[in-house]
Amino acid sequence: SSDSLEHYVSKGQNVGGLWGAPSGWIIDVDLDWDESVEAAKVLLPKTFIYGRHSRPRSHYLYRCEGVSGRKWRDEDSVIVELRSTGAQSVLPPSIHPDNERYEINDDLPFKSVTPSSLERSLDHVAAASLLARRYPEEGGRHDFIHTVAGTLLHRGWENPLVRKFMRAMLNAVGDRESDRPQRERTIENTLRLFKEGGNVAGYTTLTQWLKGKDFEAIRKWIDPRGAP
Repeated sequence: SSDSLEHYVSKGQNVGGLWGAPSGWIIDVDLDWDESVEAAKVLLPKTFIYGRHSRPRSHYLYRCEGVSGRKWRDEDSVIVELRSTGAQSVLPPSIHPDNERYEINDDLPFKSVTPSSLERSLDHVAAASLLARRYPEEGGRHDFIHTVAGTLLHRGWENPLVRKFMRAMLNAVGDRESDRPQRERTIENTLRLFKEGGNVAGYTTLTQWLKGKDFEAIRKWIDPRGAP
């Protein structure tokens, strides 16, 4: 526990965890973007979670045998990182260089997950985070919501998964969206229109907002093979 660790850690010292094989396959999901922290609350299974004052809930620890480390990124930075064998992280009650103490947020047992299910979930966290960061600042939000939901539907996602993903994305958008009920109505209208065989936008329209590597990343991350 954090209390027992504090007993052994002297002032000025930090404690780190070695992930993957050395720890019996405990791995760290490090959420680098604020958007990914919010999306993970919806899309990741409950487990042991820690962070620091300015970035709570930014580390999720799982037991995931055999998984390799991986980074999900846009053109500029890492969105989320899966840390496994060969990687380590600073653990509570250590002090971050910004002089903030790492603290436990959810003191739960490490949840066991398979590599494929964890990577699928992280694909979706990364996709929701990137779409949230590219959310239109003004104008076109109705079309953006319709197009993202429509793209998922065209890729074979079931309605409950579409709703869950869109909720994670809008959570990641946060207070930049002032009329969430309207956006949720757009999601439901898109689901209904798709079921009725109406004209629902997809990938082609999505290129209005996503270009180049961002677009290719989204295509990969929301592939139906990635739908749990």
